[in-house]
Amino acid sequence: MDEVRQVVQLGQRSGRTVEERLQEVLGMRPTVVRHYVFVGAVGDEGVEAVLGTMTQIERDTILRSGLDAVNLRGASGRLGEKFFTLVGGEQLKGELTDPGQKITEARLRAYLAEKVVGR
Repeated sequence: MDEVRQVVQLGQRSGRTVEERLQEVLGMRPTVVRHYVFVGAVGDEGVEAVLGTMTQIERDTILRSGLDAVNLRGASGRLGEKFFTLVGGEQLKGELTDPGQKITEARLRAYLAEKVVGR
């Protein structure tokens, strides 16, 4: 009922069409956006040691290329010395449900080991 009242009030204050007023009022409705967060461990002391010598920007650049390499294009994240955090929407959620979570984490760990210490 409040939205109908808003549409009428907008009509009294402006010369806009009903469709324009409706779009504005409906645009004020809250929207729900779901983000999924995954925290994984680097799990390799050699990789962790090299990551410890890098800047955050360098580590994040490696993580971004790793996300592309393991086909997690809708995700973003941060790569620390010992852990990485991935954030994304429904695509990430789908990729990281069992058994995909273990496979994706293993592929990302392998990519980091290859990229960081050449293994």
